[in-house]
Amino acid sequence: MFRYVFAPACALLFCCVVPVCAEDGWIADEKSGCKLWARNVEPGDSVIWNGGCKNGLAEGRATYQFMSNGKWIWKGEAEFHEGKREGRGSAVNADGVHIEGDYRGGVLNGRVIESDAEIGRYVGEYRNGERNGTGRYTYGNGDYYEGAFRDGLPNGAGTFKGHNNVGGISLYAGDWRDGCFDDGDRTVAVLRSREECGFK
Repeated sequence: MFRYVFAPACALLFCCVVPVCAEDGWIADEKSGCKLWARNVEPGDSVIWNGGCKNGLAEGRATYQFMSNGKWIWKGEAEFHEGKREGRGSAVNADGVHIEGDYRGGVLNGRVIESDAEIGRYVGEYRNGERNGTGRYTYGNGDYYEGAFRDGLPNGAGTFKGHNNVGGISLYAGDWRDGCFDDGDRTVAVLRSREECGFK
């Protein structure tokens, strides 16, 4: 399963998602033998499933916990069909990140709300398990980006409104690339560090 790394330079939940030698696959509950599909399965991963089983695969709405080396990393409630999450579901990880959204084929697809009290909140579209489409990310201090996302980052038309270095509020509107904005006069990085954007 995804290991989420929150580096100090990263201001976004999931901005630094680091899959470590993992592949998508099936995990069986040790007690029931019922299998659930998960992304980025690694050695030491396990699952606790508290629901029905049909043909050896999780079926119906129930709670689950994904574990890594005996410690839970994600737990939630969702509808499962043929072992994969389908429809509305919610989950929380061990770092306190909450996700509520629509699943299709086992991954988030549709409208999603993800939040962390210390980092911020995203409300918008997901496709294929990533922030893709339009959405709004609001930091804990009230600064926000609203616009197009691709591959988890601001990409395309969007606007960032946030505090500047002189105590005021600045507005950056235009075309974004991988979380970076540069209009020739001003630069700003959103959901990335300035160094990752190549800014000094």
